[in-house]
Order: sequence, then C-alpha cells, then structure tokens
Amino acid sequence: MEGVAMSVHDNRKRRLAKLASLIRRKLDREVSSLARAQQSFCEAVAAEDAMKQQQHVARHNARAKLAAGAQADQWQTEHAWQAKLQAWIDAASARVAKREADVAEARTRVLVAHEDLQRMNALIKRVDGARRVEALRQERKAEDDTYAALASPGPRSTGE
Repeated sequence: MEGVAMSVHDNRKRRLAKLASLIRRKLDREVSSLARAQQSFCEAVAAEDAMKQQQHVARHNARAKLAAGAQADQWQTEHAWQAKLQAWIDAASARVAKREADVAEARTRVLVAHEDLQRMNALIKRVDGARRVEALRQERKAEDDTYAALASPGPRSTGE
C-alpha cells in the first residue's frame, strides 16, 4: 500500500514538474516576445525622431530660402515637402503608439506567465509537503503498531 501511495505522489509530482517546465518555456517565449516588442518600439521611436529632425532641417532651409528671396515655385516645393514630412511623422507617431501598445501587451503576458509559474511551483511544494506528511504518518503508524505488538501479551503458556 505504501509503494502505491508513493507512486501516485511520484506520478503527480512528475506531471506537475512537466507542467512547470511547459510554463517555464511559455515564460521564456513571452520574455523573448517582450524583448522583440521593446526593440521594435525603440526602432519606431528612432524613426520618428529622425523624421522630426528632417522636418526641423526642412523648416530651417525654407526660412533661409525665404529670407534670401525665394521664388513662389520654390516656396511651394518647400511647403509640399514639409507637408509630406508631416504626413510621414504622423504615420511614424501612429507606429510608435502601436509599438508601445504591443510592449504593454507583451509585458502583461510575461507577468501572467510568471504568476502561472509561481502558482505551479507553490503547488509542487504543497504536494511535496503532503507526501512528507503522509510518509511521516505512515512511519508513526508503523512504530505504533510495533510498540503495540511488543506491549501486548503474547499467547501464555500454562505450563501444563
């Protein structure tokens, strides 16, 4: 009976350890996904900053040309270029916002996977504790049975 109880505990512990391993792998994948999302966010921010810098340079050049007496067609070209840059900046800003949301979502998935792993580890500890308590209980029962057998009077011989 004791061997059967131990094998049941061992099987359960093995299954839980396998689940913990799967959850650990999921956590690793989510952490990797978070790192990719953060990298993508940084790239989007850098692209947006580069476009804003380009827009700043374009405005500076337009002011310089205007101060130098630029013709209307030159001003129109500069204005069209600045409008195009603004559209690109708006698109880049939308990409930054999307990447930021992706990072937040990935961070949430990492936290959930981490909590799942912590819960699984706590369950494994509880199962181990229950197995130890059961083993101690069985050991005490065996000791009690041994002491009871020693203390009980055996068959008496009448001496006849």
